[in-house]
Amino acid sequence: MQLMYVDLLLIAMGYLFLNQLSLKTMNDKKTYFFKPSHAVFGKTTLDSSVVFLNRSRKVETTIILDANIMISIEKVVKEGNKRSLLKKYGLHDFIELINGCPSKSVFLSPGFAFNEMPPANAIISKQCYEVFVKQHLPGFSDTENVIHKGFSEKIKNQGYLNVDLDVQGLLAIPFSALLYLNLIDKKCKDNPVSKFEKYIDRLAVELDFLSAKEIEIAKYCFAEPSSDSLETIKIKRILRRNFLKTSEDKAIKTFDEALRVAFNGACDLNLINSANILQGKEINGVEQDVWIATTDKKLYKFSKILSYINFDGEAGKIAAAVFLPEHDKNDYWEQVHKIHKSLVGNRFKDKKEISREILIEKAKAAINQTAEFYQVVPLFG
Repeated sequence: MQLMYVDLLLIAMGYLFLNQLSLKTMNDKKTYFFKPSHAVFGKTTLDSSVVFLNRSRKVETTIILDANIMISIEKVVKEGNKRSLLKKYGLHDFIELINGCPSKSVFLSPGFAFNEMPPANAIISKQCYEVFVKQHLPGFSDTENVIHKGFSEKIKNQGYLNVDLDVQGLLAIPFSALLYLNLIDKKCKDNPVSKFEKYIDRLAVELDFLSAKEIEIAKYCFAEPSSDSLETIKIKRILRRNFLKTSEDKAIKTFDEALRVAFNGACDLNLINSANILQGKEINGVEQDVWIATTDKKLYKFSKILSYINFDGEAGKIAAAVFLPEHDKNDYWEQVHKIHKSLVGNRFKDKKEISREILIEKAKAAINQTAEFYQVVPLFG
């Protein structure tokens, strides 16, 4: 099996920057909808008008549900499945959107979320999802294109090595990149620019692949902004919490924690990759318009920090990163952008094919290096 990977940053066509970023405090629990890749002047907010327009064009509006939404759904069901619980868990606007659209005009895809869960948990989550939909979305029905996946109870804990080989292949690049991000962050005591350079070199050598998402994450994680660089500080805090800290917002201290944080982060990044791959494609002859729904505001904010621009009819071809006024004439940002542009420019290729087996071996190498750092016996010979 060959997996096709596209270098999402086409440096030859220019690195697009968004001039402003809104990171207003979001206190209320809610569902956030976002499209990872869009036309230059395309709509980035999902509402009923988008759904109606898609329907008139015979395009299916598909919403990928992440694990956070599924966990919220499970909590609602276990606490009585009452309508009053929807707002408590941030699902009220999600329900209002779906119920406000014509029947069979919006289709939900929870399968990616199930892949992140232990198989036993996925069974429970699927059952809760079906009970939830029946109660709160009475007019909703699965599209004929939906593939129902069965689950068998195998293990109690889930991680990268527990998912099937196809999923390991898809997650290998982001999973390995996040393991290396943690290693460089922990091991390297150099200045921020040197840390970034070592990280991007590690990706080039060990993975032979550069992804705009992981590189942009590293730029902020390694930055040491001045006290008046408030927006940069906010973004750095968001990204470190999402990709370099445990779910309890604590520093990674063990080998197992490193694997778990990298796996969870890789699932988030793969969700974005998957949406980009599916966007505009046809399933059984029907074009898809793909959105992501999450109750995780950190993931939503990340989608604002780095998004993608459609090019030549394909989603996810050009990375559009935030450029803040705080970065103007800042030595760190000038240097890391220069390093990034130089390395990607020298290695520029439209497409590269890497087999699933090679990708998994690269992930195993990253796991072994992480094990050595935490003084754990390497898992692979």
